[in-house]
Amino acid sequence: MDMERMDDVRRNIDFNSLLEKTNLKEDGKNGVRYIIDFFGKGHPRDFTYRTAFFIGEHGFGKSFFATKLAEHLGIETIYYGKCNPHVKGIVICKTLDNILAAIGNDRKQLILLDNAHNLFRLANPEMHRPHPHPEDVEKYLSILDILDHSNNKLMVCVSSECPHGSTFGLLYRNSKMRVIFNEPGIPMKKDALKAFFGAHIPQDRIDFIAGNSIGYGFDDLFGVVKEAYISDPSFSMASIEGAMKSHLPFSSDIAKIYHNVPIRFSDVIGKQKAMKIIRKISDAYSGGKSIKFGISRGNLLLFHGMHGTGKSFVAKAIAGETGKFLVSVRPNALKEGFEGMEAFMDILKNYENSIVFIDEAEKFLKAHNSIEGFLNDIIEGADTSSIRGMLILAVNDIFALDPALLDRFVKIEFEPPTFEERVQFCKIKKDALEEGIRDVIDIDALATHTQGKSYREIDRVWNELMFHHIDTGETLDSRKVKGIILKMDEISQKNISMYG
Repeated sequence: MDMERMDDVRRNIDFNSLLEKTNLKEDGKNGVRYIIDFFGKGHPRDFTYRTAFFIGEHGFGKSFFATKLAEHLGIETIYYGKCNPHVKGIVICKTLDNILAAIGNDRKQLILLDNAHNLFRLANPEMHRPHPHPEDVEKYLSILDILDHSNNKLMVCVSSECPHGSTFGLLYRNSKMRVIFNEPGIPMKKDALKAFFGAHIPQDRIDFIAGNSIGYGFDDLFGVVKEAYISDPSFSMASIEGAMKSHLPFSSDIAKIYHNVPIRFSDVIGKQKAMKIIRKISDAYSGGKSIKFGISRGNLLLFHGMHGTGKSFVAKAIAGETGKFLVSVRPNALKEGFEGMEAFMDILKNYENSIVFIDEAEKFLKAHNSIEGFLNDIIEGADTSSIRGMLILAVNDIFALDPALLDRFVKIEFEPPTFEERVQFCKIKKDALEEGIRDVIDIDALATHTQGKSYREIDRVWNELMFHHIDTGETLDSRKVKGIILKMDEISQKNISMYG
């Protein structure tokens, strides 16, 4: 599709329909309606905001939505950005000075700053966290001053930069209204693919792409289509599947998205009791069985047990065995608020083939003042009718959680590995070695003297034993293995005594 055709498609998309279908929360939609009313009905001066911030990951439709808003308003738009929107009455600006010159009047104007963080020169670009140039900061504050004293101008900043960046922080702090763009839902992805490529791609292919596109923004989707076309201009299913495997979406700062996980249940060592439950649940939540048999909340799992006992590995095994996508949330990512969790709940509600895994979840829960608030706002009513995917929380200490939370989940305990499981784990590591060094460690002795330890701790012991072998050339028999482990435990206890 050529650029002229794509521009025609964009122009023909109705803004009111776009607003209703977009994956904005109701407060975000109300914010957009406020902007429309600002230039229409008007608002009392004491209750008006003059700056808004459209924020979200790259490719989630912020820029397109903002230009459609400008088109819908039908007023003069002062625009900064890398695109050249086909909007009537648009004034393209390249610098802060251009913007200041363009808004020094009494006309109705929307100031639209796309990729707004690029407006500023950097005072110290060589630094890890560079700051915007003081002169540009002063000019930006002058723009804000003009807005503050005007009844007919409003500015929308669009950015996907990290909130902790200095330039982003300047924009963020001075934007009084924030509209958060989460990942587009399946219906919106289908509409976009159909609008742009429906003349070339059959509807079943469009449905497949949208339904298997967790983590994909619009740019990613269009990249998949182009890659599939290069492989096969007729858009065979094989070409689309191949394009989706090679054109994976980026992972955000707070989560990593795994597609086509290669781990299976057969790769899990032991855990017979836990795996028996997990196999049943995985089977129930495939092929629509959970809905058919009225199974409720079996897709809300709580893995608990000491660290290093395989909770993350089993979550990957579920994804690999069932063919689902795994969204692995970084442990400390959700401490600052519920916005991130709400985005993941949207994924679970939209994608039946999704698993959201939050490790060390007690850190997230205990970081908030009200766990009950968390339950009511996020989990309340969560069953097969509202959450189609699978949510897995992993905790080290189940007793740190509120009993109300425990009642909502299927609890699965991960116990320390048994002697047989420890032997199997060590044997796997042994078999991965070159033949000449496979027998330098007494495997049975290692399994015997690591009773009560997790796989992660056994891994550390293995490393220490190998370091000893490399240093001394000694074969590590039962006596030496035991001695090294005792020494490691002694050092560990001293560290605990010193640092708590």
